[in-house]
Parts: sequence; structure tokens; C-alpha cells
Amino acid sequence: MRRFAWTTDSALDARAAAALFCALLPLFLGGIYGFMRIGFDNPARPIVSAIGLSWWINVIPFVLFAALNKDREEIAWYRSESFLSLAVLTLTALLGWLTLKVGLNPMLLLGVLATAAALFVVVIQVRRRPIGRIALFITASLLFALWIAGVEWANGYLNPLYIENLILHGGTVHIDTIFLAAIANMVQVHGVASVGMDGIPPIAYHYGSGWLFVQLANLIEIPVLRFYQLGVPLIIVPFFFRGILTVANEVRRRPGMENGFVPSLQNSWFGWLMLAAACIGILPPDALQAVAVWSAGPIVSESYATVIPVSLLIIGTLYGAWLDIGTAERGSIGANGFAFFILFVPLVLGATGFIKISEMLLLACAILWIFVRMKLWTRRPAIASALLSAALVVFAISKVLGGGRNNGISLLHFERTFIPAEALAFFPFMHLFWTWLYTALRLRETGVRTFADLRSALASRKLLDVEAVLVIALVGLLPGMLFDLWSDSYYFSDFQRWVSFALVLGLPSAFALFKSGTRDLKPGFRPTASISRTALFVVCIPFIVTPFVTTLSWSARLFRENLGTRREIQKLNGPIPDIGISGSAKQLVKSAMHGQVSAGFKEFGRMQVQPLTDPRLIRSVLQRAPRYAVVNTFLGAAALPLAQRKQTAIAIDDNVAVFWNILPFKTYCYFSAMTAPAVSGLPLVEGIPAGCTLPPYGGTEAYHEHPDALIRPATPDQAICVAAKRKGFTRVLRISETNGITASRTLVCGEVSA
Repeated sequence: MRRFAWTTDSALDARAAAALFCALLPLFLGGIYGFMRIGFDNPARPIVSAIGLSWWINVIPFVLFAALNKDREEIAWYRSESFLSLAVLTLTALLGWLTLKVGLNPMLLLGVLATAAALFVVVIQVRRRPIGRIALFITASLLFALWIAGVEWANGYLNPLYIENLILHGGTVHIDTIFLAAIANMVQVHGVASVGMDGIPPIAYHYGSGWLFVQLANLIEIPVLRFYQLGVPLIIVPFFFRGILTVANEVRRRPGMENGFVPSLQNSWFGWLMLAAACIGILPPDALQAVAVWSAGPIVSESYATVIPVSLLIIGTLYGAWLDIGTAERGSIGANGFAFFILFVPLVLGATGFIKISEMLLLACAILWIFVRMKLWTRRPAIASALLSAALVVFAISKVLGGGRNNGISLLHFERTFIPAEALAFFPFMHLFWTWLYTALRLRETGVRTFADLRSALASRKLLDVEAVLVIALVGLLPGMLFDLWSDSYYFSDFQRWVSFALVLGLPSAFALFKSGTRDLKPGFRPTASISRTALFVVCIPFIVTPFVTTLSWSARLFRENLGTRREIQKLNGPIPDIGISGSAKQLVKSAMHGQVSAGFKEFGRMQVQPLTDPRLIRSVLQRAPRYAVVNTFLGAAALPLAQRKQTAIAIDDNVAVFWNILPFKTYCYFSAMTAPAVSGLPLVEGIPAGCTLPPYGGTEAYHEHPDALIRPATPDQAICVAAKRKGFTRVLRISETNGITASRTLVCGEVSA
């Protein structure tokens, strides 16, 4: 093994700063979530539990890393922070799975340990720190939390008031959350990936993230649909940043960088600027979208937000193994190397495929390239690893790759469909910007100046990391260029951005280029060119301001949507005030100018705050809404014991229009049916809407259309029981409507016949 003096203060500081950032995010996001639900049912326990579980997943790996590698000068791959992060995530998922099996929830213990770990990180980062630097760190973290809150909760897919909006007006055209929650619920209750529209026939879909969310929801003890609203922003999104920052720290273990200065979020403003540039964007979102840079893409897509950190942590572990055992002599890899080849590589590839198949294929291509370049076919464990990996990749594809997404060969479809003609010339440069930047920085570090230098570096495998990044980037572009994959092309082509950015963030040369924190670089390091701070500041003013503007615009959108829901409730309760919040604010200022501050605030609260946050008023209006009875019945079913939910299905009469049209969009009529399994966690019996055309994708490919299959009000209970028992259920929750009143009752159908 190579030996590294990893325990330098700056190296440990960078890891601790990453852990602190990912600990502050859920704290701020939890506060924003609670604030957005003021006046609504708003128990603190789920929020606190989500924060504690986020700390467990995002902070504990750092503490374990520090403990396991104390006083060591070498880091084995299985003690790397990347591997420990994957191990903690896996352990947490298994604990969540066991929670339902044994009926014992370890969340309290996990929360206590996580809180102690978070306090440990705070102490490390705060002691001997100037107050200004601490304030900057907290302020930057808060701004990122505001951006995340806006992107997560104001994009139409998720919302702190998601259920309330469903009751009031049926939600939005963004129906992915209903689809994904339906699958996750069927996985939780029946262990089958299905949308539950008419029984639980399995579908081919990448349900790995849904399975993970189910296990985490078990620990927090909240319904799966609510986990999407609360757990994903507070747990998964910080984990996304954790993956990026952890890999950046792994890269700094490269030979020749052992004693150098390690930039971190605590000691370099440029680190925050790069993080904002890659995530929020230094160009407006519309401009980035025009060059196929999916602004905030990982934050919007839950499965993508999960697979990126998982994939990055796999890359971080691979990097550690490359330093650890990659240069060992033939036949001398030992037990650690054997476990890495035979267990780690095949298992993580297969698991990644169940989360997102595109990332599994790209990782497989990069690993295959390294396999060939390092001539690993001379090692039997590597050959066995390749065969096992290939088998698990094929197995994952057979389980998760459904039809309907590939519309056949369509050359340059991605460019012709998603990129305006006037922006096409910028596409290769902007879309692959971080890949080009990492390549340029590594060539510069390696001293490549001529083609002869490049040939020499390639022959000596000094640029193997660059080669792997380019493989991911170029292979990732091919699917969209060759096939019509809809928006799935983004998941292939966008992945290189996050891999390259994490690697760039780990290069001190990137910081040295702009003289950011280079005072402490080792004496031998001299950038060949640099930009003065004054010139840099002047040039970068528009790019520095843009992330702030983007953050504020997303935050304002979240506030407007939340206020809009409250105004809708206020309007349903009666006439709303003629004067709005801005008008009341002006009156408040006038009152203050006349020395009537207390009276002004009291009047402002009476007119604007109290009607919008009154729990009794809000509850009363929601209970009078037409969809309330159906949605409330579903929520009650979601709270049933698991054993009872396993035996229960839902039957809804065809005259219950508030359900069959719960989403006011005829194009998505089949998603109205999915609302039942998404909210209740129970599948439907005969739940395919009459006359609703089912597309050959989106989970409906497992069903056949039944134009007359809906249950009529006159359908005998016995007939419903026969249909339910045929699908494996002994209890049916029947929802009917009589004289405009929706009611439910439970049918006990007896044992399922063999």
C-alpha cells in the first residue's frame, strides 16, 4: 500500500467542513418546511426525525473515518470515507427494512448518535475560527438551503402542502410524484414494483431509489408520499452534496499532494463559488437549459439525486482501491483486493442499475476501460470480477428496463429536440465544460505541453483518471445522439458534469489558478499563470450575482405558491380583504412613522397573518372541499398496520367523480387512478378508468384496458370480493357516493382460495 500523511490539519478540516455543510442543510430545510406548514397539521416529530436521520447518513461516515484512521499514514479502500458512506447508507436501509419486520425502530438511538456526531463536527469547525469565517460559512449554507427549498418545493412535483393542494384542486400537471409514490408503496407493502392500478402486476422500472425511500420512511415513521415531500429534501439532497465533497477529498490523496494545502469550504471563498457555479449556475436557468445544462436537474429528480452521490462514492472507493491495490504486484493483492474485486465492484454496479440504469452503464464502461488499460485480465480476481459484474448488469437490465421509452433510431435527436439552433454551437463547450476543465487542469499538472508529452503520459498511465472521465462523457452523449430516448438522454449526458466537477473541486491547482487560498501551498507549487483578485472580481461580478438572483427567484416562487394556497383557502372561507399584503405593509410603515408600532403590527396580523395561518379556519375549509373525504380515507388507510394493509385493496364506484377526476387533466386520466395507491399504499381492484387510453409506458404496460371494468354502484359486494380474492386480497375498502356524499366501508371477504 502507498503511505499518505492524510492527517494534516487541512485535510481533516476539508472533510469536517463537508460534514458540517451537510449537517446545516437539513437543519435549515427543516425550519423552512415547518414554517411553510404553519397553520396546517404540523407535528415536529417527523421533521426532527428527518434531521436526525440526515445527520446519521451524512455526518457519521466522517466520524467513523476519523476514528478508524486515527494515527494511520495509510488508508485502505474499505476505510475510505467514500466506502464508509456507502456502508452507512446500506446499513441504514437494512435497519429500515428490519423495522417493519421485527416491529422495533432504532431511530431514537440513531438520532442520539447522529446528534453527538454533529456536535463533534461543530466543535472541530468552530474552535479557533474567526467569527467572520464562521458567519460566512453559515450564511453560504443558508443560501444553498434557500435555493434547495425553492427548487425542491416550488417545481410542481413536491410541495410542503402537497396533500392540501391535492384536496383543494387536485395538484398540478407534474404527476411523477404520484407515479413514483405508488410504486414505492407497493414495494413497501407487497415487495413488488407495481403502480397498483388493478392488483399488483409487476412492472420493469428502476425502483431502487423508491426501495431506499421506503426503508428511510420506516425509520422516520411517515407515509411514503410524505417522505417524498420531507425526507428527500432533508436527507437525500444533503447526501447529494456529501457525495460531491467526499470524492473531492478522496482525489486529494493522489501521490504528490500529501503535504500540500487542501482547500475547503472553511478556508476558501472560491470553493463556495465553484459549488454555486456547478449547482445553481453562473448563467440564468434558461440560458443553461439552452445548452443542455440541466439546471437543478438532480434536485428535481429524486432517483437522479440518489444515484449521483452513490455513483460518486463508488468512484471515490475505486480511486482509493486504485491507490491501494491497483499498483500491487501480480498475485499480491491479498484478501482486501480479493474482496474488492469479487464483492464490491459487482454488487455496487448491480445496485446502481436498480436506482438508475444509465449511470450503471456509464460506470461499467469506465471500469471496463480501466480494466483494459491496466491489463487486469492478467489477474484472476479481476477476471472473476468482470464476469460477475457483467452478470449482475444483465440481471439489473432485465428487471428495470421497461418498454416505451425508446422510440427507435433518431440521429442527433437530443440536439434537434432540446437545443435551440442558435445555441447549438455552444453545446459541446458548455455541456461538457467541467470535463474540459478537469482535463485541462490535469494536463497542466502532469506537465503535458506537446503531443509527445501526451503520448508519454498516456503510455505511463498518468492520466488514467482523465481517460475514465472522457469515456463517461463521450459514451454518455451517444444514446441521445443515436436514439429517441425522450428526456432520458439527459441522465446519460449530464452525469459527466457531476463526476468532473467533484474531481475539479479536489484539485488545488483549480484554486491556485485564481490565487484562492494558495498562501499555504507547499513551497514547490507555482501556478504557471494566475489572475489577480481585483481583475477576477471585476470579470466575475455578473457570474457571482447570478446565483444569488437564481436563489432569490426560486425562494420567491416557493413563497408565492405557499401564499397562493393559503389565499385559496381564505377565498373559499369567504371574501378576502380588499387590501393585500403589500398594502398592509405600507400601512404598517405609516403606523410606525406615527409612533403606533404596536397597533400597526396588531392590525397587520389581524388582516393578513391570522386569516392565512388560523388552524381552525384551514381545517374547516379543507374538510368542506369535495376531494377531502376521498383523500382523508386514503390517509387513514395509509396508517393501518402493515399486516392489514397486505390483505386490503380498494374498490371505488364509478360514480365517485371526485376520485376518477381527482387530477383535472384528461390527458393523465390513468394517473388519477394511481392517486389511490400513492396516498393510501393500497392497490385498486378494477381500477383502470373507463375509456382512458393507457400508454405503453409509465407503469401501465402491465395492464390491459377494460372500458367497462369500473365498479358500478349496484355491483354486489360479493362480486367485488370475488375479484379481490382473485388478485390475492381478503379485505376491500369500498368507497361509494350517495346523494353527493362520499363514504367508505370495509368488506371482509374471507380467506384467499388456493
